[in-house]
Amino acid sequence: MASQRWISLVLLASLIFLFCWTTVSALSLGDPPNVPSSQYRDKRDMAASTREQVQASTEAVKASLTTIIEVMQNLDVKKVKDIMASFSKIASLAPGIGTLAASVLNMVLAFIPQEDLVLKEVKKGFAEVNRKLDLLSIQISNLATDVEWFNYASIYSRDEVAILNAWDKLNDLRQNSNLVSTDEERLRLAEIFANYYESSGAESSVSNLYRYLTVDSTSLSENLNNLLKKKFKCDVKEIGRYNLYFSGLLWKGMFVNQFYWKLMGFNTVNKEAEHVEMFTKVYEAQYAAIDFCLQNYTDYMKKDVEETAKGLSADDKMAVALKVKAFLDKKYNWYNWVVVVYNKADKNNHIVFDAAEIEAGEIIVLVSHTPHASLSDETYIRETAETCFSNKYCTDIKINQCVEHHGGTYPAFTEYAKVTHVTYYEDFAEVPTPLHRVGCSWSTGGGRISIHFSRTLPTCTDYLCHINRRCGRLLYSNEWVCRCPAGFYGEYCEQRIDKSVIPRPDAIFPPIKTVQDRLKILENGLKELRCHNS
Repeated sequence: MASQRWISLVLLASLIFLFCWTTVSALSLGDPPNVPSSQYRDKRDMAASTREQVQASTEAVKASLTTIIEVMQNLDVKKVKDIMASFSKIASLAPGIGTLAASVLNMVLAFIPQEDLVLKEVKKGFAEVNRKLDLLSIQISNLATDVEWFNYASIYSRDEVAILNAWDKLNDLRQNSNLVSTDEERLRLAEIFANYYESSGAESSVSNLYRYLTVDSTSLSENLNNLLKKKFKCDVKEIGRYNLYFSGLLWKGMFVNQFYWKLMGFNTVNKEAEHVEMFTKVYEAQYAAIDFCLQNYTDYMKKDVEETAKGLSADDKMAVALKVKAFLDKKYNWYNWVVVVYNKADKNNHIVFDAAEIEAGEIIVLVSHTPHASLSDETYIRETAETCFSNKYCTDIKINQCVEHHGGTYPAFTEYAKVTHVTYYEDFAEVPTPLHRVGCSWSTGGGRISIHFSRTLPTCTDYLCHINRRCGRLLYSNEWVCRCPAGFYGEYCEQRIDKSVIPRPDAIFPPIKTVQDRLKILENGLKELRCHNS
């Protein structure tokens, strides 16, 4: 009996030693694989069928990377329609994540000669994808550390770091697997990645990021887009830049998750479909954030004008006008902006038409907008303005009643021009200089009418949206946006987001064993040993 206990203790000690050795081996995460000697590199050839599967996987990776690069190449935030289209383009990549992950896994676990031409193209492709994803990060400006953003971002950033670190470890695995030639070394590298992933929290971080982007107002968690709207005062370009980065980060996290699940041999069909649906909801939330800012831009614009004007000396009205116009032209770039600045004490010396008066301390900033269009019909505008307004009483001007023959029809004057204001006092600044000024009669002297070119062009005639033709003019500008229904994307909603999972290649190699798996094997062995001794 004593001898049996002694044998049991020896076996137990051996098993513990084996487990400790395995753990230490797996935890040497930062050690690059030793490049084997030429004698050690000699490997038997793969079976023909396996070689064909590896080649097919390599080609699939190359094709997927080409698609991703093409999508990332055309992301833009200069115009609203570009922002909307960019959101949908990244969302369209979701159905292909599983195929790419499965194909990369087959490449990682297979021996592919370094001189393989397709492998070289794949390496270049991954380098370009990483470069473009990094560019999304570089393009977002640094946030000031105001209390609300700082406190929340510190929570969000933990998930961001977890995803980015897991992505880097996956890149390390992909690159280092090409430096070894034995199955055992490749499996060890894969095991190191798996052990890191399991302790990184990357899987839950992807879920957290998704929740940050889609959570509604009733949740205790703050929505990232709500914070961005507050932080950037609904600047759609800034919100667009950050959301493109968030989408890229979400894509990275989903890819790492699916790679790990396939590495472990899990059935990922349902998870892949879930990821597609998650990306669709993120796209819808991003679209809604931009749409909110567009519908409420006037409120934000007035606050921006007041803040900008108060930061400058009221004595230099031209400096204020130029600064305000530059700001508005940049942030609300779907319009050309007209800015007039005058003293608050002179308010009664101005008659305002289609414009907003914004008080900023001792001055009033008058702002109006015109749509982007090339100057035309200048002679008609000048002559019609003289006919309708010249020498009339300034207070009796009826802009909407101004109609003159032009081009075989009698268009309204407002189809070609905009009257912003009338004044008889000269102490004011106006930018840009009006296209034309017309004299009118004021009770105390001569007044001047400011007229700016303003041509509203037809939209959604040459640019028809494919689905239900849901093309819409962007506010009162000459820009248009295709409002894509759920499941469609592209500049014209011409492409459908395929929510079905793209067929993926079969796994060539069996799933790996991690430290946790080996621990279970050891535990089972100990249980059997105890049962045998009892």
